[in-house]
Amino acid sequence: AEGVDPPRPSGSSVVIQDLAPAVDLSLESNPYYVKTDTKVVYHNPRVEDLWKPVAGPKHPDDINPLGVANNTYLGHVEKCAMNEFVFAEQFHTFNNYGYAVNPSDHAAGNTMVGDAGRHKKNKGKTVFGGSNGSKKKRKRIDPMEWKKHVEVPELTEEQKAEIAADKTRMRGHRKAIESATETTEFHGKVFRDYQDRTYMHVPHDLKAGPPPDHKCYIPKKCIHTWGGHTKAVHRIEFFPKSGHLLLSGSMDHTVKLWAVTGQKRLLRTYKGHMGGVR
Repeated sequence: AEGVDPPRPSGSSVVIQDLAPAVDLSLESNPYYVKTDTKVVYHNPRVEDLWKPVAGPKHPDDINPLGVANNTYLGHVEKCAMNEFVFAEQFHTFNNYGYAVNPSDHAAGNTMVGDAGRHKKNKGKTVFGGSNGSKKKRKRIDPMEWKKHVEVPELTEEQKAEIAADKTRMRGHRKAIESATETTEFHGKVFRDYQDRTYMHVPHDLKAGPPPDHKCYIPKKCIHTWGGHTKAVHRIEFFPKSGHLLLSGSMDHTVKLWAVTGQKRLLRTYKGHMGGVR
């Protein structure tokens, strides 16, 4: 320490030693120096200044708990291989239950961090999975168990005859479906025109597509009605891209092809379905 040396006693030699550690007093005069007890900073200090070690001797208990050097300004970041699902599972488990698998345990993976009591109580249960404890086997329920407690009345002869008639009718319907033949009937005048074009040929005025200013509006009146089905029509579909033909499927087991342009007449009928066309 600096100061006036004390008077030496006569007839003896005294050795004075300076045991105080060397302290850099220039930090106090630095306007950007940030003390450890500072609560408010009125300037923008550098990271090196904020994490500069405190001047003077270091406390023996003030050590890095990881025992390794810091590789970032905020401490030490440990590299760990973990996929997104496992990380999300352990992250939400720790937030909900208070424990998670220790990510530093690369060898066994059985250690945990957090509340050991809740980990033992929940048997290692996670938010995405069940516990690791013993699971009770579910009792298998016999689907015919209800018959032991319900009295089923016997069928009468009339009911048995009706069931047999239904089975016979369904058997005949199934055979009719298997033996049904697909047929088609052409209703047009000519199949091909003088240029060898079929009746499904796209008209010349529709090949270029609709004009750029083509607009569609909600229909306000009926322009044309196609008639030919004997039962309700369940589905209609326009010919792709051109829309000059119309397919209709009806509950009368037939599919019909109609012309949308020109005379708007029926062109063809397809038969072979044993039920309504949906």
